[in-house]
Amino acid sequence: MAYTDMERRILDMWPKFEDGCYVQLGDKAVANSGENKGREFIVRNIYFENGHGKLKSSVSDGCYWNWKSADPYVKRPAPKVLDADGVEIKVGDTVWHEDGREWLVEELNRYGVRCFDGAKRRTFSSTFLTHNRPDSWGRLEEDAAKGVCEYAGAERKPGTINVYTCCGCRFDKDSDGPTCDKQMAHDLVSRAKALAEKEAAR
Repeated sequence: MAYTDMERRILDMWPKFEDGCYVQLGDKAVANSGENKGREFIVRNIYFENGHGKLKSSVSDGCYWNWKSADPYVKRPAPKVLDADGVEIKVGDTVWHEDGREWLVEELNRYGVRCFDGAKRRTFSSTFLTHNRPDSWGRLEEDAAKGVCEYAGAERKPGTINVYTCCGCRFDKDSDGPTCDKQMAHDLVSRAKALAEKEAAR
């Protein structure tokens, strides 16, 4: 396909990603200027100024990309890193390894997720991490020692120690159903069975 001189000039000025692909409206890009530098945005406007292309997001976002001789290519947002449950992992998150140990996320890099446990640092594949604290025999023992309302997540009445409201309680309050203490016992037994089955499968 032959281009006219004008078309070639426009293509030369048109913003490109690092792989050489031309940026299109609706693409995701990373701002390289202003107070939102480094922030991901959706390209809503492509225009030209001083012989080079520029990108803008919507007015409310205030994100933009300017051509720079030292950084002439538009960067795409880094792919999201998901945990074993499909939840995005971000720096500063508390996560748990599949072995039950708790870690703080320090960095996401090409090797995986670098974490710190207060004493040492390790890098894991995100598929071994979760934002949901895994169950364990120790945790089960701790929970079994709790009162029914505390176990169920009910809120304490202000200024009290062991007086709870039903607000936040996860147990079923159906008058014809099992009592809260029976629901707690059933939940503990179910968790114990699940842990035993998990260990047997290893």
